[in-house]
Amino acid sequence: MTLLRWLLLPVLVSALWTSGGDAEGRRGNTLYERGAFAEAEAAFQAGIAQTDPRDSTRYAALHHNWAAALYQQEAYVQADSVFAVAQEYARSMVERVRIRYNRGTNAARTGDTDAALVHYRATLLLDPTHNDARHNYEVLARQQAAAPMPRPTFDVDPSDYAQRLKRRAEALAAQRDYTAAFDLMQNGLAEDSTVAAYQDFIGRLGTIVAIDRDSVSTVRRP
Repeated sequence: MTLLRWLLLPVLVSALWTSGGDAEGRRGNTLYERGAFAEAEAAFQAGIAQTDPRDSTRYAALHHNWAAALYQQEAYVQADSVFAVAQEYARSMVERVRIRYNRGTNAARTGDTDAALVHYRATLLLDPTHNDARHNYEVLARQQAAAPMPRPTFDVDPSDYAQRLKRRAEALAAQRDYTAAFDLMQNGLAEDSTVAAYQDFIGRLGTIVAIDRDSVSTVRRP
């Protein structure tokens, strides 16, 4: 079984920063590295209390690190809320990529595959070279595509042709030939309307194809 990559690291608070909030941030980083995550959380919160929100770089970094400490304590719902604040204040591309990737990792830990895919996709649109985001996106997308499909809500069942077509598409997807699998299902839909019974499967394939195309076409900002 292919595993997700769970690496999540705090932002290093620069020693050149000299406000009280920065000192608490550096103390929080030290505690985090020691595995004292509850104490690190308290330090990051103290740093935030001493930091002007207009200083977006510091404010985003401290919120990110607070969220990372929450993540390490398995407080995933609260971590996502704090990551969202960090995302709001982040200005640099590096900050935005880090936060979106870590929000994806946090969502994946909770089993919220849809949210994780959204964040990993956003990471790749910002940085198409982010290999960990691509790896995790593909793992989750394959797992989701292989999950049992709910029975269609409309009246007709998929025909024998539609069922054979889906098996062929699943085989192509297993080989990571997502474009061919998507095109096969789309073409089959034009031939047999009951292929629409697999519309969720087709949609997931389309999402994977789109992220591949976007990663090729997106220009990375300097």
